[in-house]
Amino acid sequence: SRTTFSEELYGRTYVYSDNWKAVWIEPPFGPADGEWTLYDIRADRGETNNLAAQRPDVLGDLKSKWNDYAARVGAVLPKVPGMIY
Repeated sequence: SRTTFSEELYGRTYVYSDNWKAVWIEPPFGPADGEWTLYDIRADRGETNNLAAQRPDVLGDLKSKWNDYAARVGAVLPKVPGMIY
């Protein structure tokens, strides 16, 4: 079975499922374009190789899981880009 774990805290969001981890970090601390990043954490424990462009299918699945989680728990997302909470 697939295990999924999601969390958000202070403008940082991540979703784990199997060997994949999707990360969103609020700019300016994360990517300037505000896009999600994707890592194969079994092959890349240091999270240095962003696979979002190569695996949009996996990223889309994880983002969907994030949206489900956020709705279920009432996650509070940043209202103002760049705001530190």
